[in-house]
Amino acid sequence: MGAIQRNGELEGYYRQVIRGQLRPGSALVAQAWGMGTAHRKEDNYLYKERRYGTFSRSVLIPVKVKSDKTEAVFEAGVLTLTLPKAEEVKLKQIKVKTKQIAGSKKTETAS
Repeated sequence: MGAIQRNGELEGYYRQVIRGQLRPGSALVAQAWGMGTAHRKEDNYLYKERRYGTFSRSVLIPVKVKSDKTEAVFEAGVLTLTLPKAEEVKLKQIKVKTKQIAGSKKTETAS
């Protein structure tokens, strides 16, 4: 059966505001809100940047998954989603009947 695993780097985002949603038709939507700063000191200046905002990503999942068994783990700035695949549809064997005409008699055989 197996599972699909997706990883996303969300460093600087808050775990409390990360949302995942599995929509009908197997679309996975991840959303987050966060803020952070970046510092860089060079010879004669200090570069300081603040960022904040939302993040949203939508990914199509090519197979059916068990939505009630889906897991999400946020660790060290990385969100890992594990989506167990739903059971494969079993193939059904179909008996094929052939009709043969022998002279004027019809006979049926199954294979």
